[in-house]
Amino acid sequence: MFTPRTRERISTILVLLWIIPGILLLFILAGVIIGHPDHHLGLGLIQTIGRTGLVFTLVPALWGTSAILLLFRSRPLGARLLVIYCLFWLFNFLGSMIRSWDNILMSGSIFNGPTLLRIGVGVLLVCFLGGFLLCALWGWRRSGLRAN
Repeated sequence: MFTPRTRERISTILVLLWIIPGILLLFILAGVIIGHPDHHLGLGLIQTIGRTGLVFTLVPALWGTSAILLLFRSRPLGARLLVIYCLFWLFNFLGSMIRSWDNILMSGSIFNGPTLLRIGVGVLLVCFLGGFLLCALWGWRRSGLRAN
């Protein structure tokens, strides 16, 4: 049905649709931190106040941007940078989810709703993490690091 080249293009578009909005959000958060130096940044395990948040917003945003730009030049380095970018956010959000899993699903302190709805939120969080994992695997495959 699809040629390998078509599948590769579709997977590239899906990866870009997952990564680019996150990078844009990081640039926006960096701008907020610059404008409001007392801003509290809470991104998964990253909890900081003030301009220290620029380390966790601007640096990864530049990292992801350079990965995408290098991907368009068909460089394996871009794929490797993308793998590191995705694994950083995967482990950050996974650690945060593990830390507060009971609050998410059981106690209702984060989401106060019926049990079935809280389970749905948990499933959505797992899908969110799966997006980073799939992008990291895609980058790993494109990076030339895997054994042939």
